[in-house]
Amino acid sequence: MTDRYITCSTKDQGFAGAFYQGDIYPGTCVIYAGRAGEDKKASLQAASFIREAGFNTLVLGWMGWEGTPSRMEKVPVDYVREAIRWLKEDRGISRIIMAGAAEGAVYTLLAAVYNKEIGAVCAVTPLDYVASAPSAGKRIEAVFTWQGKRISFVQHARAYFTPYELLRGALQDPDYGMGRLLRYANDQTRVRLVARIQVEKMQGDLLMIVPSYDDVWASEEAAVRIGKRLGRMKYPYRVETAVLEGASHIMGGSYDMTAGNMQFYKRMLKAERVSPEACDRGRTDCLVRMVEFFRKEAR
Repeated sequence: MTDRYITCSTKDQGFAGAFYQGDIYPGTCVIYAGRAGEDKKASLQAASFIREAGFNTLVLGWMGWEGTPSRMEKVPVDYVREAIRWLKEDRGISRIIMAGAAEGAVYTLLAAVYNKEIGAVCAVTPLDYVASAPSAGKRIEAVFTWQGKRISFVQHARAYFTPYELLRGALQDPDYGMGRLLRYANDQTRVRLVARIQVEKMQGDLLMIVPSYDDVWASEEAAVRIGKRLGRMKYPYRVETAVLEGASHIMGGSYDMTAGNMQFYKRMLKAERVSPEACDRGRTDCLVRMVEFFRKEAR
């Protein structure tokens, strides 16, 4: 395992990323897509558990890195196509595994739909549809694009409710409250069928990892819907869902929990305040399960 990496840029390779050479499974690489809002330093930290396990690791800067969108608006899924091309042609990689957490999990599922070379997917706290970011606060033209065309999505509830209306609604509902304000806001989003991710078009095994109840968005419900959809479609690959009791939405990376954004979540989310030990166990269990999955899928 090394801390040194090869820098890739949108200008030179067509995508932003950092590639770490591993010392096991030379023909396999894990592409990691972090959470929205992570800068390069935070993304490299989040993905460190993969390279520490010895895998070839490409930390993909799908947003927030130099040359990429600064917000979740018109983000090209084409970055993954270019990354795969580079891995195959420049690094001799033949087996692609992709993993992502939260918004990165949504991006990962979309990437696997549009890039058949991805042979396995690990999605931590995913959604099964595409929605604009709450921070947008307005109607936008596209969240993600493929070959310059908009990928179907829905506007987040923040596009048609004020922050005060969402706050009042959460506080008045005993199932939510302040500790589940983000979940309440996401639950008000009007999801349409056209925004559902066509996961049946993927061509590889799938592992989903979710908490028993997600305080940010309904990832535990999305995982059930994805499983049922793939079952109806007679998806020919292995599908597994790990539900971590008492865990938090904040898992899927080697996070610095002292960082400002993570401290916000620890103060904000009900699970983090009520059962911090369970959340910490969930974060550790999640990483163990991810690495085990990578080992099973590596060639």
